[in-house]
Amino acid sequence: MTGQYLRVAVEDLRVRAARLDMTAQTVRTEHGAAHAAIARVLPQFGDSVAGAAIADLLSTWEQETQDHHHDVTAFAEHHRSAAAQYSAGDDSGRQRIESAESAL
Repeated sequence: MTGQYLRVAVEDLRVRAARLDMTAQTVRTEHGAAHAAIARVLPQFGDSVAGAAIADLLSTWEQETQDHHHDVTAFAEHHRSAAAQYSAGDDSGRQRIESAESAL
């Protein structure tokens, strides 16, 4: 990697993290509304096989939504963490340059 530099747009990481947070919230809200609608009609199926199957699917879908929300939120946090680390590296480099400059 001689002569090559890693260039990271820190603000882009922050913007993407915010978008991921919005996506995670949308997933939770929209899927939650769908789950609630299914749960409202579920009692109409009574103790039928179909009712039991729908209840089982609903439970699975709720868990999948929770897992997906967690995964997207974690991905957003990774973006924020990377942005913070790159910023800290930039700050450290700037301080070293300023210290070297003042020593001249």
